[in-house]
Amino acid sequence: MTDSSSAGGMTLGEERAAGCPIKPCRGADDNETMLRSIRSDRLLCLYCATRTPTGYIGREEARATENRFFKATHTDYAVQFAVSLVGSGIAGAIASLLGVLLFVFFIGAAAGGAIATLARRLSGRRLGRYSAEISVAGAVVGALGAPVALTLLRTGQFIPQAAVNLNALVCAAVISVAMWAVMKGRI
Repeated sequence: MTDSSSAGGMTLGEERAAGCPIKPCRGADDNETMLRSIRSDRLLCLYCATRTPTGYIGREEARATENRFFKATHTDYAVQFAVSLVGSGIAGAIASLLGVLLFVFFIGAAAGGAIATLARRLSGRRLGRYSAEISVAGAVVGALGAPVALTLLRTGQFIPQAAVNLNALVCAAVISVAMWAVMKGRI
């Protein structure tokens, strides 16, 4: 497809590269698309185009739209991490004491949903762009640290290899999946 001249004397490819907010434009050499944003009527390259149900918009326009929904502060992130750490630590301790792997799945699923719901409530139901990632990080640290803490309480010795406990690993994975689903759910 050849670029035709637009009203300003520039080719469409040059107009697209000039209007792109990403400098240098990654799609400057892409002459195959002539997409326009439905909001700003700006030409979009394949890198900038984001599909919506009604057409295409630029990445920066999509991010600005999403920012209306993400209201969490650094304090909310800290609360979500702390709740996930403590809750999954308790669930991981219970799971590492159990001998039956099947119960670990049930404990992890129930604990993951309950911990994520509690974390959202304690943060004022505010979610941020990275709430799910921070909550999952707290859950993994808590669930893997629980067997180490139990070993320290039982024997009085710090043994980091205790974190490699199959029940605790499975519990951490199930809790993480459940928390991810709740935190990435609809706002």
